[in-house]
Amino acid sequence: MRRLTLFMSFATEPVGVRAFAAADARAVEPWLDAPGLMRPPGSRRRWAERLASDPRVRGFVAECAGRPLGFLRYDPGPDGVAELTIAVAPTARRRGVGRALVAAALQLARAGGLRALDAAIDLQNAAALAFFGAHGFERERPCGDRLVLRRLVHTTAGAKPLDIG
Repeated sequence: MRRLTLFMSFATEPVGVRAFAAADARAVEPWLDAPGLMRPPGSRRRWAERLASDPRVRGFVAECAGRPLGFLRYDPGPDGVAELTIAVAPTARRRGVGRALVAAALQLARAGGLRALDAAIDLQNAAALAFFGAHGFERERPCGDRLVLRRLVHTTAGAKPLDIG
């Protein structure tokens, strides 16, 4: 996949989103070990190698000036819904990195003809619940100690759902 450059900045440099590589695991792993997130089971390197080589599930890294700042796991299903995991470095939070990753996920979903994005959020992770809510995700269903939030994907950026109520 070609590199996505988004129109937002971290400091004075643009935030770019590129494909995940197994070498990114060292930077990403601490973010996935944070409360409310779940690092995939297995050895610390095996998950990264699997993600980097999986033809279906895709990983992406947000970076600025060559420094990894965020991670996106994008898992499109046959039902037209992609499951997301987003993690941002603690020092880069509230600076547009998460927004860049959501924008990248929406761009991928539109290009793939998907109808929705889902994120399963730990019920205790108030910051993540607020973040996804602010980015158009709505409550879909409970799932154990998590809440699945869904955002509909429209064919054009910024399109509002049609209210036929």
